[in-house]
Amino acid sequence: MNIDQLYDSERTTHKTNHWRYGPWAAGFVETSWHDERNRNAAGLKNCCCDESSTDNMDPTGGCQLFSSFICSKIGAKRIGNMAVLKEGEEIVSNADAFPEEGKEGEDDDSIGSNNGGHPRQARRKIDIIVGPYWPCLIFITYPLILTLTTITAIKAVFVPNQYIPLMLVWSGLSGGLCSALFRVGCKDPGILPRYRNIPNAKDMESGGGWAGDNWRWNDQAQTYKPKSALYDSDCAVVVEDFDHTCPWTGTAIGKKNMLAFQIFVTLIFICLPLDILLLSGIADSA
Repeated sequence: MNIDQLYDSERTTHKTNHWRYGPWAAGFVETSWHDERNRNAAGLKNCCCDESSTDNMDPTGGCQLFSSFICSKIGAKRIGNMAVLKEGEEIVSNADAFPEEGKEGEDDDSIGSNNGGHPRQARRKIDIIVGPYWPCLIFITYPLILTLTTITAIKAVFVPNQYIPLMLVWSGLSGGLCSALFRVGCKDPGILPRYRNIPNAKDMESGGGWAGDNWRWNDQAQTYKPKSALYDSDCAVVVEDFDHTCPWTGTAIGKKNMLAFQIFVTLIFICLPLDILLLSGIADSA
């Protein structure tokens, strides 16, 4: 076995172990964006002479290829096909902590006690994460909204003799629209931790989990999941209460960003007609 074959073998082993035992319920993808960039580079190099290069085709229409170069440069972490831009820690009970991380060294990680006698420990917390279609969010959705908003502000809202209540209402609606879009596209949609075993029902009740839910094994993410969670092939993660993947917001819509998505859609249907009416009024008066 030569050096290249040894490297490929070790990389595949590491990738497989991460898929089976990593902390998040994610699919079989490269463990980092740096590895993804190297794989894409190899695929582009061999695309003209190797029929197997079809395995390297980007299912996201180029967005994943773009992510591999940008995210590897800025050092973003990876969960499935999603890029983690900022993460922190939160203190939770063992019933809520990552099941696979909490089994070994539980006493060492404990930092106190919680109601019900559950030890408390630190768990990774996702603060800012973007989905596989984040280029669409950054380069299409936000520019469209901000362009129309800016034109309306200059030509029809912040003008002499304009009603102050209208200015305040319009500013609140437009600001809420941009904020809701951020909370949809840049927040955790509800990525499930990995469960190699079905959790104890009593622990899930005390931890606020899915007590009484029917758990099923998911091959794509190598995890047990409650029936209310589904595997999203675009984001390559299991999402709680998964609804759909929205390219306009760049990510999956699930339990943790569904409310923000509903607010965003509602404000779109309020702000867009309002902006058109304001601009039409300026045109008619001219």
